[in-house]
Amino acid sequence: MHKYNTIFKMDETSKSIIKKILVLKEQIPIILNENIEKIGLIGNFPYCIWAKHNKTVEIYSYEKIENELKYIADNNLILFFEFDNTKLEEKHFYDTYMNMILKMAQNVDVYALVYNEKLAEFIKNKYEYIKTVNIKDLAKNSIYTTDMEQDIETLNKMSDDVLNFEFPMNKQETYTSLSLEDIEKYAQEGIKNFIIKVNTADKYEIVNNYINYLIKPEYKDEVRLKLLKMLAFPSKNELQKKE
Repeated sequence: MHKYNTIFKMDETSKSIIKKILVLKEQIPIILNENIEKIGLIGNFPYCIWAKHNKTVEIYSYEKIENELKYIADNNLILFFEFDNTKLEEKHFYDTYMNMILKMAQNVDVYALVYNEKLAEFIKNKYEYIKTVNIKDLAKNSIYTTDMEQDIETLNKMSDDVLNFEFPMNKQETYTSLSLEDIEKYAQEGIKNFIIKVNTADKYEIVNNYINYLIKPEYKDEVRLKLLKMLAFPSKNELQKKE
């Protein structure tokens, strides 16, 4: 059996679903696919100028970042920061907000997928606990992602927009599909981390994707029903947190 890590997008919907799956795992400890070593999240905290993705100038508070990182560490999750801005200059490496976040992540199993080689060197030298990976060379670093490669013109435009605080509507991104059979085949070839991204905003379809990749076949129907009920009827504690 080849163990591997399954990583999902770090948006609010994804985080909510993963948290609920972990609650169900506490109730039924054997529901997870036995091949999975760890579950992870990929993305960034807003507002991250080292990434090409930003739809808001919102900046998380120190307390919010601390709480989210503590949850990731306490639940033995992996965190993948995605630093794919192609227009960074050395002056951007000293961004106070981003350096604060990396410093706070020292107790997390954390990777940084970096497009800019100079930024990769900066992170490697300053934050030894962060596993730095060159985005252009993912396969050799035991990481598989379902991202479709974007043309350099689009990457440059999105990167410029972030640095100039401009937020036009981004085009819908596309991703390749990846079956469990594909994952098992690549895992045998030495790929350790599988980044799963899907094209849908439909919560039901997202739930099905998470169940497909994470849950044993004999528990899928039970977990799906419980998960959809949890999403439809959040607990009082969750409602209080939103307020």
